[in-house]
Amino acid sequence: MHRKKIGTAFIIVMLFLLFIPNSEVKSAEEDTVTITVTIKNFAVGLYEADQTTPYTTWAIGAVDKGTETVMSDADCIYVKNESNVACDFQLKLVEPANLTVSDTSPGTDVFVLMGTFWSSNSASPSADNFTEANDHINTSYITATTTIFAGDADGANVPANSGVFLYLDFLAPTDLSDSHPQQTITLYVKAVNPS
Repeated sequence: MHRKKIGTAFIIVMLFLLFIPNSEVKSAEEDTVTITVTIKNFAVGLYEADQTTPYTTWAIGAVDKGTETVMSDADCIYVKNESNVACDFQLKLVEPANLTVSDTSPGTDVFVLMGTFWSSNSASPSADNFTEANDHINTSYITATTTIFAGDADGANVPANSGVFLYLDFLAPTDLSDSHPQQTITLYVKAVNPS
């Protein structure tokens, strides 16, 4: 009888020890980890100042040789980051058949095109708000920074689904070697991974 009590007590103690909470994490045969990822998808939209109508053409019209034309508030371009992540904007142009672009100053058959980003479509920048050193657009993509193409806003690290207003400044050739018909300059805007 004494042995039976000892055996029963031993079993009770063993069962008690098995169910004492343990601070150690028991290993499981398997466990899980959640993985989240965003695949970057870069996209840009160009809209009129109303931010909804797709932008097509800045029709400058006829200008005199050697004059400067700054885009009006009504003509500015709303550049929207339609990516799923923040982006930098890049600008470049394709020259028309009879003219060449310069980074510094206009000349015979040579024009300058500059751009700056602004926070609103009522910025009304003047020619003084553009500098050839920071704001010129040429035939290779140039990435916007906090100084390149910067007005009171910039095209750097623009959050997804937001945008800035792009104003352009056109400096006409000082002279022409021949009588040229209407010229078409094509502006490209690209969304890229932030620098």
